[in-house]
Amino acid sequence: MKVIPETDSIAGAIADIEKRRLATENDAGMALARSSALHRLKELLDHETEALRLRGPGSAHRANVEIVRTEIGRVRRLYECHHARGARSARPRTGQVFMRPTRAPVIGINQHVEDQV
Repeated sequence: MKVIPETDSIAGAIADIEKRRLATENDAGMALARSSALHRLKELLDHETEALRLRGPGSAHRANVEIVRTEIGRVRRLYECHHARGARSARPRTGQVFMRPTRAPVIGINQHVEDQV
């Protein structure tokens, strides 16, 4: 199988974006990591789309556009799955028992706390 150099460079760019996404996720959280990765991927998609327009459908850029679109979808699904999982885990599980807080003893008007103990 013949490897197309343009596709190799796209694979390298996507790998770099993924490394940055993971580092950002560890440092700053998922929301910033997702936003940053999607922004970089959309810039890469714009670049490849323009190259496809200029060089025509016979170039390797058509495959590159599809690869980048697939990666954008993967990053979106990754965070959608995580968000949905987080929302579900916040709800109580079936059969889970919750302890209600105990009520403080009621003290009569003429009684003191020391008398109740």
